[in-house]
Amino acid sequence: MGKKLRLNEAFKEYEKKFKYNRLNIVNAPPCCGKTSFILGDFLDKTSKYIENPIERDKLSYDLRLSKILYVCDTTMLKDSVLSENDKITARFSKGSIIDSKKFNDLSKILNAEDNGEIKVMTYSSLGYYIKKDKSIITDNFNIIICDEIQNLFKYCKKHNRYKDEDGNEVFSNDGEYVNLIDELDFITKRSLVIGLTGTPKPINDFMQQYGKYADIYMIFSSKERKNLYTHNFEPDYTNNTFNIIKTLNYSKMKKLGFKMYIYTKTIRKSKEYKQWFTNNNIKAEWLCSVNNGKYNITVDEWGEVVKEFIPTMNDRQLELRKLLTKKYKEDEEQNINVDVLIVNGAYETGWNLKDKAFKICLIDVSDKDEQYQARHRIRQDIDYLCCLETLFDGDGYIYEKAKYGELVRKETYIGNSTYRSERIYLPWMKIIDEKYIGVKLTKALKDEIIFQYGIKGFTDKKVIWKTVKRDLINSGYIVKSDNNSTYIFRKNEELKKDSVKEVRSMNNIENLKSWILNEWDKKRITVSDIMDATDFGRKSFDKILENDEFNMFLKDNRIKIGTVKGLRKTKYMFKY
Repeated sequence: MGKKLRLNEAFKEYEKKFKYNRLNIVNAPPCCGKTSFILGDFLDKTSKYIENPIERDKLSYDLRLSKILYVCDTTMLKDSVLSENDKITARFSKGSIIDSKKFNDLSKILNAEDNGEIKVMTYSSLGYYIKKDKSIITDNFNIIICDEIQNLFKYCKKHNRYKDEDGNEVFSNDGEYVNLIDELDFITKRSLVIGLTGTPKPINDFMQQYGKYADIYMIFSSKERKNLYTHNFEPDYTNNTFNIIKTLNYSKMKKLGFKMYIYTKTIRKSKEYKQWFTNNNIKAEWLCSVNNGKYNITVDEWGEVVKEFIPTMNDRQLELRKLLTKKYKEDEEQNINVDVLIVNGAYETGWNLKDKAFKICLIDVSDKDEQYQARHRIRQDIDYLCCLETLFDGDGYIYEKAKYGELVRKETYIGNSTYRSERIYLPWMKIIDEKYIGVKLTKALKDEIIFQYGIKGFTDKKVIWKTVKRDLINSGYIVKSDNNSTYIFRKNEELKKDSVKEVRSMNNIENLKSWILNEWDKKRITVSDIMDATDFGRKSFDKILENDEFNMFLKDNRIKIGTVKGLRKTKYMFKY
């Protein structure tokens, strides 16, 4: 099929219908029109889309909006759905959407006179009401729409936990999310339940892990799903998102009029990234949850639990958030007044970035489903996408888990029975500012260089002065340290301060490198034989071995100088 189908077209093309007594999962990719289909065609022609509709469902639900419950994963999504009020009102003469949490008790809404309103709440709220009285939900709602339903299961796994007597985190069988999951079968037998998701995998993963199964009906097959409309998703991969931030061509980005969107996990990183952009005169802003005064508990890319106090956003941030949830007309474009927008996990779903200038996207999480959801907040094709990857070897080849959990190299099929090994993109350090050249580097200046230019290599635990020094040398700079002083010079310019002795030392290094590359036969050789062949004394040779640039040369050429097991203490040079 050539044309990619929107969701309303796909339902007609494949003659899809929802089923009673099952959890219907609309497994359609982002941007194909899930919400517009549900709040449009489905409500207008309800019985057409239900398999063997019972008597109550033979009428269209655009006249019975109060019998519909719309459930959201986040406050952000809830606000976005609520912002569609004008559209719903225009389409349905009596319709508007209200937030059930404005009331102390759900019964106050449900027992009120029918006013044609769709009720909107989060999974957390629904779990609370289910625990109080599950029948009050099923008795009053004929249809329950569960948006971004994969996050019900992800949040359950994340939040329904407690510490046992030994201090170990254990899954809890009590809580708002787990209560709701446990009652899914009860609910689906009494109400038509429709789940919407672009990434259904977390649902199956959760059920298999915890043995909590629901009778799921997946609407589209994998083959059908490939024919559904979405936007491009062709990422590069990085071992560290800050590497990419520090090395992008911002002059070109500005010339093209491009803006950048960054999705990360923690508030700490959001602030850190903004600080870097501010230091470089790039207009950036970060956003977090509106649940200020509470704590956000998440797991970072290395599996460490991070607990962060959620701060109150300033007026500028709140105004920016309002722009993201605002209802826009079809031909109306957002005008987000920043060059870089940074958001955290509270913004994974439930909002759309429609400013057409956002063409660059960095996803600072390694979870594949989360990457997919976060990228598609930009509702258009983009020019560059880079995602975090945490499973890789020392050469940057990406690994993935195979059938039995073993690690294998990740390969992508490129056609003609050919596969490409996926690799991480590791950029070079950018040229450093003139103010750091030829001056004595204080600790403060070193920290500036680390923050501004430091690149995290494949085997680096973190970016420190040692790693920066390595990259400076690889980039052709001379880094000199003596008497507690450190200087950076361009190659050959260090002679302005150095002695003839240093010149001789530099020449010795170049001569040895030349002998290794051009005269050595690449067979194992003792250090003594090297000195004889090159006419170096012990003192001069040992001095060369202390040089960082020479050691990087050895590493780049896979050469090692040291002892060999079983051959006593004699030092050798050999290829590895």
